[in-house]
Amino acid sequence: PRSTLFPYTTLFRSINNSGQVVGYAYSNDVVHAFLYSGGSMTDLGTLGGSDSFAWGVNNNGQIVGEAYTGAAPNGSLVADHAFLYQQGAMTDLGTLGGSQSSARGINNSGQIVGYSYTSGDAANHAFLYSGGTMADLNSLISTNSGWTLAGARAINDNGQIVGYGSGPSAIWTHAFLLTPVLPLIISFQPQPLTVNAGANATFNVTATGTVPLSYQWTFNGTNVTGATSSSLVVSNVAQSNLGSYAVV
Repeated sequence: PRSTLFPYTTLFRSINNSGQVVGYAYSNDVVHAFLYSGGSMTDLGTLGGSDSFAWGVNNNGQIVGEAYTGAAPNGSLVADHAFLYQQGAMTDLGTLGGSQSSARGINNSGQIVGYSYTSGDAANHAFLYSGGTMADLNSLISTNSGWTLAGARAINDNGQIVGYGSGPSAIWTHAFLLTPVLPLIISFQPQPLTVNAGANATFNVTATGTVPLSYQWTFNGTNVTGATSSSLVVSNVAQSNLGSYAVV
């Protein structure tokens, strides 16, 4: 559809499950990010400069992109900063020390990924913005991985990030998939059970950590064949089933 705010080129870049669409539109020499929702288009504005671009929207209606702020610190370039737009306000997410940054993806937890110049505009690095802080993704991977992560494009609700960078060969740009290593936390331990003979006994465990999680139930220290889910059902309980059940 043609915008009444921007009568020229309109580009859609992302859509959420509610049908909200974001992108940017051109009018003469100005480009502005927009939200298209409910049949109308909203101009998201800028961070004080002339232009803005929206790249992603999550199912909560939070929008990310980049917007001009004005003159860059070195006075020769336009300062282009990553932004988060929510509840009618655009927030500058800052940079990794350089003059420019861009937010390209956001998950439903509000974690944001993109890329930014580092201090002195020496390099372009991928970032993760979470909990109010922008972190260089290169600081979150092994120092001997051989990778330099230049840009991040998307993040899912498991915290997995996709982007591009240079691998150990350092010759060509390669795509990467980054999976966070999370501490294993058991929030619900299996509980002791007393059941009548012939009944079924069900043990459960609840855990969080790096997906996919794996489980192995044991009986008196021996693995139970096929018992590799978060629940264990012992059917038709008999005297031989009495003992110690655990999950690792």
